[in-house]
Amino acid sequence: MSLNSIEKNDRQDVQKSELSVSNLPRARFLLPPYAVLVATLYLWAYWRSFSVDVFEHIGLTEVVKIAAYPILSAFFFSAIGVLISEVIALGNL
Repeated sequence: MSLNSIEKNDRQDVQKSELSVSNLPRARFLLPPYAVLVATLYLWAYWRSFSVDVFEHIGLTEVVKIAAYPILSAFFFSAIGVLISEVIALGNL
């Protein structure tokens, strides 16, 4: 099998993938509501075990902040990982 046929097969696999770059514009509209939903369910489940209704004490803006911190930290650490891998890859040239 030649290198060109392997590259062609890889490109076809990427095109068939459901998580392709062309699907990102549609997915970006679903991420914020999903993050707020997950944060809301987390707060409700956690504070319910203490018999506290947390939503009497916080508003929607605090829920959004609680949802944003893990997303931003995941993005930050992913970016650091990409930078480190690029530095390592450049060192192997």
